Amino acid sequence: MHINDLRVHIIWHNLPATYKLNTMAKGRQLISLLYPFFLAALVLNCHGYEQQRKAHVVYMGDLPKGDASVASTHHNMLVEVLGRYPTATILSTETTTDVMAPTVVSFSSRGPNPISPDILKPDVTAPGSNILAAWSPRGLSSVWVFDDRQVDYYIISGTSMSCPHVTGAASYIKAAHPTWSPAAIKSALMTTATIMDPRKNEDAEFAYGSGHINPLKAVDPGLVFDASEADYVDFLCKQGYNTTHLRMITGDSSVCPSNEPGKAWDLNYPSFGLSLLDGEPVQASYLRTVTNFGSPNSTYHSNITMPPSFAVLVEPPVLTFSEVGEKKSFKVIITGSPIVQVPVISGAIEWTDGNHVVRTPIAVFNNKPYVFAPLDDYPEKKNSHPFQGSTIYHQNGIFDAIKF
Repeated sequence: MHINDLRVHIIWHNLPATYKLNTMAKGRQLISLLYPFFLAALVLNCHGYEQQRKAHVVYMGDLPKGDASVASTHHNMLVEVLGRYPTATILSTETTTDVMAPTVVSFSSRGPNPISPDILKPDVTAPGSNILAAWSPRGLSSVWVFDDRQVDYYIISGTSMSCPHVTGAASYIKAAHPTWSPAAIKSALMTTATIMDPRKNEDAEFAYGSGHINPLKAVDPGLVFDASEADYVDFLCKQGYNTTHLRMITGDSSVCPSNEPGKAWDLNYPSFGLSLLDGEPVQASYLRTVTNFGSPNSTYHSNITMPPSFAVLVEPPVLTFSEVGEKKSFKVIITGSPIVQVPVISGAIEWTDGNHVVRTPIAVFNNKPYVFAPLDDYPEKKNSHPFQGSTIYHQNGIFDAIKF
């Protein structure tokens, strides 16, 4: 028997009486016998209905390609169900739209940044769950240990899948702007990212950073937060590096003017992180410089989003450019009442000229007085109003009869 790669729903109708006794259990037993054919059996959904649709068993999963065989002891059962009762319906997978997607999977790393907490991490998110990717022929082609097929592609999840998406997006931007630095490309990806919903991502910016990458918008970001080698030398010196350690990284004669540690607030980064100890006064000042890559003659107005318990001042609030490549600087001052045991308070600054929206997130949070500060240590819930219920819009109704 040869089965092509296809994700389908198969419904066997008019099952024999023995299957009507316990359609759920029998359905699972049947699928387990068909396991050489349906290798996604570990994650499938089998459902039986005796009162509706004349008792049928539903298989939903991935059908692998290639030939497979079934043990002779199972032959009679397969003949009974698939041979004597061959009626079946094959439907294509339902296309659904989740109006609050995307979400960050549970196994993806979260912030805050344990080494430099004032640098908000992660930067962005990208597709990384169930990605069709290249695969080594020497690797297992399924979760079934006796499956000796060799495949060139496989469905994989993880950061190892999201990173190639970002790499491709960065290459796409580099092709459009060959002279841009890595910092400029990162800025374009971050400031144009699609905003994600904290109601479905309880860790907020610590889960998704600036949001979900949008390569098409990133090619034309309007303004760019660029950073030079000198900017990062200053950053490393403020993080506690001395001249000896610094030169091991730079490979040149760079010098740290002082060994006194400092904040990372002045690194020209397209986000604003404010790490505070419990009860520490909220008082921070950031200096940023943007480069115009939009219209030669353009004016950008700032718009601030922040809870009322905090004050965010942007000076100047308006930036006017007269040519491409022109640089303008602005200062951001954040003040507010001290906070205690607060995982994260979210905000943002947007610059817009009517054609571009340049968004930089703000994250204010309590950190612990040691290097590694797991977010799970906080007794307060991360999101006091999580979203409840399904947000999936069903387009063609295939799932209507299936209860999960």
